[in-house]
Amino acid sequence: MIESMAPFGAGNPRPVFVASNVELHEPAKLFGQGERHVGVRFKQHGQILRAVAFSQPEWAEKINAHAGCFDLAFRPNVNEFNGMRKVELQLVDWRASASSTHNT
Repeated sequence: MIESMAPFGAGNPRPVFVASNVELHEPAKLFGQGERHVGVRFKQHGQILRAVAFSQPEWAEKINAHAGCFDLAFRPNVNEFNGMRKVELQLVDWRASASSTHNT
């Protein structure tokens, strides 16, 4: 459905979504040339999704140091690798959730 709003560009950016009270499922790790990008797995409502943050290496340590839930701003993307298609989140921003409620 999102792709039906294409083409995306300066006058029509990809939509940004928000998810609240998301749990960290696996610690954030740096990847890519120069370890400039962050890969992390979050969990909400029993679903685990990989999220990536490009050119935000400082986020890894901060995400891993946070003990509670997160609020995420993201763009959903389909990642195609080795013939497999998976939805992953491109993180735009994040913060510690104001609520401590877990939705797993």
